[in-house]
Amino acid sequence: MDTKFEPVSCLAMIVGVSAICYGAIFFEWQSNESQGLKAFESHQYREAESCFKAGLRSANKLSFNKDSVVISLNNLAQLYADRGNLAAAESLYRRALAIRESELCPNHANLAASLNNLAAVLACGGKYEEAGILYQRALAITESKRGRQKESRVTNVIVNQVEQHRHDVDFEKSYRVSENR
Repeated sequence: MDTKFEPVSCLAMIVGVSAICYGAIFFEWQSNESQGLKAFESHQYREAESCFKAGLRSANKLSFNKDSVVISLNNLAQLYADRGNLAAAESLYRRALAIRESELCPNHANLAASLNNLAAVLACGGKYEEAGILYQRALAITESKRGRQKESRVTNVIVNQVEQHRHDVDFEKSYRVSENR
C-alpha cells in the first residue's frame, strides 16, 4: 500500500516544524538577552558581552523579526559605549538605525530612539556636528508624534541635544536653538 501525502498536509507539516524551530530560536534569543542584562547590571561585562553576542546570533536567525536584531544590537552597543569602546558602539548603533530606517515609517518613535542612541555615542566621541543633526531629526519625530509637550522622551532628546551642544564650538547658536524649543 502506497502512502501519498497531499500537498496541503505537507505544507502544514512544514509550517508546523518551522513554527517550532522559530519558537526555540526566539526563546534562545530571549534567554541570552535576559542573561546579558542581568550580567550587565551586575558589572559582569565579559559575561554580558558573551550573552549579547549569542543573542545577536540568535536574532539574526529570526530573519523576519528585525526587532530582535535591533534590540540585540542596542544592548551590545550600550555595553560597548559604557565600557568606552565608542567605535564599536557607533558601528552597532548605525546598523540598528539602518534597520529601523528600512523597516519603519520616517516618523516612528522607535526610529527617533535609534537616532538618539547613535547621536549620544557620536557626541561622546566628539562628532558634534553629526550628533546635532541626528538629535534634530529625533526631536522632530518626537514632536510630530506628541507635539511640544514636556514628556519624558521629548525631554530626554532635548537634554541630550543640550549636552551635545555644551561641547560644540558654536555653543551660543546651539543654545538659542534649544532654548526656542
